Amino acid sequence: RGKKDNPPLAEHLTDAWALVTHGSIAAVEAAVLGVPVFCDRSSAAAPVGNLDLAAIEQPATTPRVEWARSLAYGQWTLKEILAGEPWKLMRM
Repeated sequence: RGKKDNPPLAEHLTDAWALVTHGSIAAVEAAVLGVPVFCDRSSAAAPVGNLDLAAIEQPATTPRVEWARSLAYGQWTLKEILAGEPWKLMRM
């Protein structure tokens, strides 16, 4: 898939077995959507991803809530949250 492909990545992942990438933000998106991810240790998705491609036939799935909370915690300042910035972005 090219970076500028349409439809959005989420639609490409609808019937995907797994997503394989080095460290792309696509790994985070796939993990959030519940698609197994194979990535490098340096990826933001590594805590919930598979690091060994040898497991491609039986990818592990890891609970993602705490990981997603941790990622979200680093995205906004208190000032931005109080101003409603996260909600404005999510409504786009």
